[in-house]
Amino acid sequence: MFLEFIPIREHKSEYLAETILNLLENHDIPIKDCRGQSYDNASNMLGKYTGLQVKIKEKCEFATFVPCASHSLNLVGVHAAGWSAQADGVSAFHEGHKQIIESLMSIAEDTEQPRETRHEDLSLSRKMENLEFIILTEIWSIILERIDKTSNYLQKETITMDVATNLFTSLDDFIINLRNKFDYFESSAKEKNPESDYKDISQRTREDISEKELEMECLHLTEYLKIVQSSENEETNSLSGIYHLLKKNKIEDTFPNVEIALRIFLSMMVTNCSGEHSLSKLKIIKNELRSTMLQERLNSLSLMFIECDVLKDKL
Repeated sequence: MFLEFIPIREHKSEYLAETILNLLENHDIPIKDCRGQSYDNASNMLGKYTGLQVKIKEKCEFATFVPCASHSLNLVGVHAAGWSAQADGVSAFHEGHKQIIESLMSIAEDTEQPRETRHEDLSLSRKMENLEFIILTEIWSIILERIDKTSNYLQKETITMDVATNLFTSLDDFIINLRNKFDYFESSAKEKNPESDYKDISQRTREDISEKELEMECLHLTEYLKIVQSSENEETNSLSGIYHLLKKNKIEDTFPNVEIALRIFLSMMVTNCSGEHSLSKLKIIKNELRSTMLQERLNSLSLMFIECDVLKDKL
């Protein structure tokens, strides 16, 4: 839903966050109700420490950030040349895990080294001993090795379209199938370092709903859907179909957490291209004959033009 165009003076994430928050406040839209945000892949937007998405999440922890799928696809070609370096780096961690930890500990115990260096190496060695780190190394070494091989072949001048398509599809299927091999990766990681373990489980808490409660609710809904499919021939093969069924039969109070999860998931933006398309309307609305148009009139005309489908329904 288009609101208005906002003139900006700079591109720093702090300024952009303040501008967005002021806009929401002016339209009486509480930021605490935000459940998703999406921008292009510029560093001031998606930065994991100081990006705009972080600033918004500081105000609402539930505002999940989704990178624009269209921009992400365009960036694949830009970063393709980096796969080899990433694969080599992870492979070094994977093959020399024990030796790297021993080297770090050797530096950490060397009293002739600067204190800051010793503390940094000790911290790195402890992180590398975590089971999560070892498992991720096992997984990524395999994934990046396959991506690197595929990427190198795709750069050949003689490759044809059908071969390239099949390679992409097979790589996608390969990575998806790895999800079922977590036990294998966990076992392999424990063999590499039997003394490693997961981080303190007490750090992983849920404040609103227990995992068991949600699991039981999903199991109940599964049984309900089986009955509905056999008796009412309802369309429940998609998440949107399940959500509409809950609303149609007025049973969202019976499955409240599933309903909330579905509502959030279905309303998450996959791409923000529609927002950028709104900018293309500017040259139609504010042309050389309307060069003196003020901001308020520009926003009103833009809203009527961009959301014309809604306006037609009201007339």
